[in-house]
Amino acid sequence: MKNFYLLTLIVFSFSFTLNAQIIFSDDFESYTPGPMGDQAPWWTTWSGVTGTEEDILVGGGVNQSGNIGPGGIQDALLLLGNQEYGLFHLRFNIYIPTGATGYWNIQQEETPGVQWNGQWYVDATDLGGTAGNITYDLTGATIPYPNDQWFEIFYTIDLDFIEISMWVDGSLFLDAEPYAGTWLGALNFFSIDGNNDLIIDDIQYFENIFAVDDFSPQVFSVYPNPVSDILNISSKAAVDYITVYDILGNIILQAQPDVISPSINMGAFASGAYLVNVTIGNVSKTVKIIK
Repeated sequence: MKNFYLLTLIVFSFSFTLNAQIIFSDDFESYTPGPMGDQAPWWTTWSGVTGTEEDILVGGGVNQSGNIGPGGIQDALLLLGNQEYGLFHLRFNIYIPTGATGYWNIQQEETPGVQWNGQWYVDATDLGGTAGNITYDLTGATIPYPNDQWFEIFYTIDLDFIEISMWVDGSLFLDAEPYAGTWLGALNFFSIDGNNDLIIDDIQYFENIFAVDDFSPQVFSVYPNPVSDILNISSKAAVDYITVYDILGNIILQAQPDVISPSINMGAFASGAYLVNVTIGNVSKTVKIIK
């Protein structure tokens, strides 16, 4: 198992809790080498027939991992549950040898072929012998990646705001881009050509869960949204706590205003999506703000 960088999630002693619910994780360590077959419920194939050459290959490539090799035969699906709403994160490590290609896409539904919600092409461009490029088909944007070493792919897919963000090897690639679909069905790894050699490991798929008490708009609201600089919080009682998170759960700002209808300055924040939690007494609510 390669080094895996777990997302640090913050839990507060007061009423708001930001949780990550792990849906599944997969390091390939417990599988029998060969075609995946029925060894894991989240892996299948485009045809739905498992235990054939179409499967992802366990133990192929580097160490005990999953491999999508050359030849246009393998067509594996990582099932993501036909999610219709919520905030989901998917991360996995990949390894691409120098000169190799690769490909994956996001499917609208677990039943493949209904709709493609974005495709990512790995080319064999040799940048000084150390890197190639990953291209996102919907915008044509590219980002380099390192050859012959493990690096991380990290997605955040917001089905409430219909946005997708992506990091490659720790660098932001897609910043709250419009998501092409409305559901999150599956990730499809296809052996696109004779040079395909994509090695996959340390998958983690999780959802952010926000435990909040119900506020009515008459008690609490925020404006404007989107915001440029000053975010106003309209309340009938004094606000005890304000905490601002980025979409990965990192704290960006904390305040204890102890006044009715306070404001916070978000002018120095980078453009993107933020989660603003407001606590009044023993109840709280989180709202999503676009900067």
